[in-house]
Amino acid sequence: MSDKKRFVFAERKKALQIAATCGLSVIEEQCELVGYQIYIVEQWMCDRTIDSNVVKVFTGEKSHIIQVAVIAISTAELQHPRPQIQSFLNVGESSMKLKSTPLGEIVLTDPSELPFEMDMVLIPDGDYDKWVKQAYVNINLKRTNCTGRSSLNLRPPKMGSPASEEKFRSLYKIADTVDFQEAMINLVSTVQIALYLFKLLDKDCIDGLICNETTKALWLFYTHYDPVKTTEYSLKEPWLEPHLVAAIISKLIMCRNKLQDSNFTTIKDPFIDYDSFRFDIGDYQRSKNIRPTKFLDLETLAKLNEHTFNLKMKKVIKSKLDDISGVSNSPLFAETSDPEVFRHHATIESLRKIWRPKLRGMTKKSRASGTAAEMLSRVAVSLPWINTADHHKRIDVPSSMSSSVISPSSHKTTTTEEEEQASSSHPIPEYTMSPDRLDQDIPSYVHHQVAQTIYHDDDHESLELTKESDITPATTFRPSLTHHKRSISDSFLISKLATNYQPIIDITPRPSLQRSNSTSSLIVLNDEAIKRPMVSMNVQTYITYQKLCQQQRTLKKKLDDLTQVADEYERMASRLKQVYQRRHKMFESIQKESRELIMEQTETEQELKLMEDDSAKVHYELKALNDKLKDIEDNVGAFYGKVGVLERKMDDSQQSITTMLIVGNYFHHYWIKTREWVMTVIGSFGRNTRASIQIG
Repeated sequence: MSDKKRFVFAERKKALQIAATCGLSVIEEQCELVGYQIYIVEQWMCDRTIDSNVVKVFTGEKSHIIQVAVIAISTAELQHPRPQIQSFLNVGESSMKLKSTPLGEIVLTDPSELPFEMDMVLIPDGDYDKWVKQAYVNINLKRTNCTGRSSLNLRPPKMGSPASEEKFRSLYKIADTVDFQEAMINLVSTVQIALYLFKLLDKDCIDGLICNETTKALWLFYTHYDPVKTTEYSLKEPWLEPHLVAAIISKLIMCRNKLQDSNFTTIKDPFIDYDSFRFDIGDYQRSKNIRPTKFLDLETLAKLNEHTFNLKMKKVIKSKLDDISGVSNSPLFAETSDPEVFRHHATIESLRKIWRPKLRGMTKKSRASGTAAEMLSRVAVSLPWINTADHHKRIDVPSSMSSSVISPSSHKTTTTEEEEQASSSHPIPEYTMSPDRLDQDIPSYVHHQVAQTIYHDDDHESLELTKESDITPATTFRPSLTHHKRSISDSFLISKLATNYQPIIDITPRPSLQRSNSTSSLIVLNDEAIKRPMVSMNVQTYITYQKLCQQQRTLKKKLDDLTQVADEYERMASRLKQVYQRRHKMFESIQKESRELIMEQTETEQELKLMEDDSAKVHYELKALNDKLKDIEDNVGAFYGKVGVLERKMDDSQQSITTMLIVGNYFHHYWIKTREWVMTVIGSFGRNTRASIQIG
């Protein structure tokens, strides 16, 4: 070990990860170092560019103990350290210095050299990994504006400020039964996983802390990824806004549903298997000729919206008691930014841990009984002839029929004087089936049943529901105080209607169903009960039939009106077709003429361009002619000067003759050359002019 050097790290988990990645030797995974204290720096923890989040200080007190890990690093590695080792050691920092300890060298920090705005909090027992999650929770509370202006501390919200926990739960609609610390970390981690899959956040940032990189990614998603925006929220600065959280998670769930609908993924929870989910995204990108980034970038999102925008909602069979009781168990099939709506559709396992945890203390039997009762009460309210709100009413048959129909002499019951007095003091109102109630929807299974008989075993009484063969109007039932009859509970009646129980049909007129305040249950007897006296209730169908006939006439009239409108539309369509054909022919003729005009204009432009080129050549030649004339003038002037010098040198007798000859020859020579050149230029100019005149 002479070529290796030991180092002590207070952030044990992070140090062990670096050691496993870089192949370093681990001497001790956890041991105690006496005489030191460590502080968590909030700014360093939120800044992902700084690997170390703690300040280590030497105090010398034996009561000060920190938990550390010891790792051996070779000398060669220290001479040329890898970036992750160099950044974690921070040897090059001015405020850092190495100190030897019995366990190895430790990197210490001088707090006086740190900026004054640094927020530091002391770790009580010196165990960083034990308190880091609590620090995450408190920083998240601070960054979501749930703690006010209080400084960072390591106290749990219930001990420090219970209002902070309540505010966070209320903002993000977190269930009260889930552990708050786990729910917060899972919530932030879920958002970070979604941002990572949208290629807005690095994978190393998925740890449940609202860091600076997470805040930037939230703002990029809000400004570039077109989340569902409503008037309820508008971000002016980036933060973990509850509506934005719902929009991010719901968009990812929608992408997963679209990929599953296109048969590109079978992963149920992309927040747990997000690495596998990326491979499914890559398969989809390759099939659509998109660069396979394995992320839900803007191009991939646009292609998903293009091909699977009209996503059909699959039929969800409600097979659980939670679904029957009203709790929505259907998956999310539309993006939403409403946290309340999103919470009700959180069906994925990782989301249920935060918003809809499973109740461990409630037995299945108690849940089933309560849910079944709620279901039956809801169905009972929907029936038009059952009024569940008036359970105190009794419906009895007239007294004239009680002795002959209701019960035989061997089973008569009489009322006491107290009951008669109570009945007379509280008169029972009339119970009439209102025709308005028949407008309600009657369940289909009631239409198919002609009658149904329900027998009661107590007091040897039986009650039967039958349908009369004749059609009679609504009957008003008046109360009678002669006998006490058993009432039929709504839940039992509905449970019997829901089954395929074969009814007993009795075509004879029967008195109506008797109801009382009795709460005894009804039991279906065997065939022997058919011989006993029965009380029946007539099912009124005449009013329903009349209303259906009226509806049929109304619908027929509407059908005739719609037919007339359709005929009018057809005639209008034929006229529009004729107008379209006529205008189409006119358009084709105008288009043909315009093409000819365009062709003529193109030819004229070409000819004009040729003339411009020729005129430019003529101008150039005229300029050259002018330059030559100037040269000739200069030469003539020089010649005259030479002639003058020659004349002065010659005799007088020879001057005139010689001068005349020289001048004549000179002018004759240059006159011939000039005339030839001018004739050439004029000839070319004349040809161009004639050509242009002919073109014009």
